[in-house]
Parts: sequence; C-alpha cells; structure tokens
Amino acid sequence: MPARSMLLSVALLLSVAASAAAQAWDAPSFFAPGAANSLGAYFVDPERADPGLVAIWRQGDRNFDLGARVGLLDFSDPLYLVGAEASGAILRASRDLPLDADWTVGLGATFGDDATLFRIPVGLAVGGTIGAGSVSLYPYAHPRIALETFAADDESETDFNVMADLGLDLRLGQAWLLRFGVTFGDHDALGIGLAWRTARGVRAGSD
Repeated sequence: MPARSMLLSVALLLSVAASAAAQAWDAPSFFAPGAANSLGAYFVDPERADPGLVAIWRQGDRNFDLGARVGLLDFSDPLYLVGAEASGAILRASRDLPLDADWTVGLGATFGDDATLFRIPVGLAVGGTIGAGSVSLYPYAHPRIALETFAADDESETDFNVMADLGLDLRLGQAWLLRFGVTFGDHDALGIGLAWRTARGVRAGSD
C-alpha cells in the first residue's frame, strides 16, 4: 500500500533525525530560584547526544530576571543549543518559611544538519539554603512542561513534554557557585559547572 509505505518512511525519517537533535536546549536548566546575576560554563551529558559545553548568562534583581544560553554538543557531528529565558519571584525565603520559588518561561532550539527541535518551557523552581557563612548548599527542584516542535526535511511534529531538574549549588563565598544538575523525564541529562556571581544586576522597573 503506497500510502502506508509513505507514512512508515516519514516515521522512520523522523525517528532517525530525532536521535540526532531531540535534546532539549534547557537540560539541565541549572536554575536555582533567586540565583541570578551570574555567568557560568557547564559540561553537560544528555541521553540522546554526545556530551558538550554550555554557557549561561543571567541578570536581574530579586523579582525579575532574564537569561540566555548557548551550547555545543557532539563535537564530531555538532548540535547547537540557543535559548533565552525569563523568571520572576513567587516566594522569597523568610524566617517562617525558608524557601524560594520562581516562575520560569523560556524559548530556544537545538539544531544540527538535518533537524531542529524548538522548545518553549514553562515551569516552577523551588529551593532553599542549607547552612550559613562563606560556604552553603542550595538544593532545588525545577519541574516544567514544554511545547515542542520537531522539524526535519519539511516534516514537523508538535507535542507537549514534561521533565524536571534536581539541582544542587555549592555556594563558595560571594563570588562563585559550583553547580550540579540532573534532568529526568522526556529529555534526560546531567551536568556540572562553575558560575561567577556578578555583583550588580539589571533593575526591573523604577525606584
């Protein structure tokens, strides 16, 4: 049956291309609520691609933040990652409730020679500080749902996917963060990196 054969061919094409470019640009997210004003470099190891490097920049105040990232996976058959994000405060830690919470939204893509994955994630990041002084731990969780469009050779498919990060920041004084992240769900990944905490953020709104 010609129609059936054509459908099977398209499905096979998408399956092969997906193995090359179906890695989310935001996995791991390395997003701890309230931890903006930083520039970081990260080693990431996704499930569906070879390891690579990602750079993440974030700036803002404690209520509204903006960020951007670029990355490169699989140096022999490159996959490129680009993305932008925004986040805002829902909750800030207090004596009665030592938790931070931020809403997050992003827009980005992973692309190679044959395929592109566009992704718009929306999520909630929740975390809190353990310890005090110059060295402290900051564990957090960042679940999110994303609208994804996968395109390859004039064919495209759109779907919703879900994943979540478990992360840990080791805060080294006022200037440095040693960061670990693991992503579970439709795009598994893990990563580690170092971020420099810049002293001044971009103010959202006027005084």
